[in-house]
Amino acid sequence: MWLQLGNKYNPDWNMRPPQLLEQDNPTWQKFRTKIAEKMKFFYYNVALTIYNVPEAAKTQADERMYMYPISKRIDAVGWDGTNWHLYEVNKNAKLRSIGQAITYRILWNKVNEQYGQGITNLTYIITEIIDDDVQFVCKQTGVIFEVI
Repeated sequence: MWLQLGNKYNPDWNMRPPQLLEQDNPTWQKFRTKIAEKMKFFYYNVALTIYNVPEAAKTQADERMYMYPISKRIDAVGWDGTNWHLYEVNKNAKLRSIGQAITYRILWNKVNEQYGQGITNLTYIITEIIDDDVQFVCKQTGVIFEVI
């Protein structure tokens, strides 16, 4: 298993997060501003996978070379001092967003059996547009949706 948190960002950092699509950044910035006071920090583009690092990876650079292409990437992970919050950001949330959010939660909890960051059920879709089907599935699966 592999987890790469990356750099830690202050909640008031207002630039476009690494790898977040340009079209989704305004949605994230509106939401981040709303919750910044509650959060201690964020990580962006968090990579994780249940695949093991191959023995051929002798250095951290090798590890990243092998693992980044197969890893799933969480748009943002926030820490409020007590709980982890996993965020999928998409201006127009569709079924893909649900799949990603559920996958992130399951992988985060599994990988952290080894990495010890702690488990969470606090998984969010941050969006400006969400249809009734996606809202229904969110409610059924415990994914929180925030319409900004």
